[in-house]
Amino acid sequence: MATVVRPGSRGLVRVGGELWNARPTGEGPLLEGQRVKIVGQDGLLLLVNPELGEGEGVRESGSP
Repeated sequence: MATVVRPGSRGLVRVGGELWNARPTGEGPLLEGQRVKIVGQDGLLLLVNPELGEGEGVRESGSP
């Protein structure tokens, strides 16, 4: 896991005390403070997806 420290379509994330350039694999920019999961690497660029928190993601049918 990593934490976004500079937001944007190409942001900066902190991983184990080191800073890495990163970009999301999906839609939307990275948000400051957002927790992300590293899903790949392209040279020195990490490919990340937002970490889903409680209440996010797929809802059961019939749920409000």
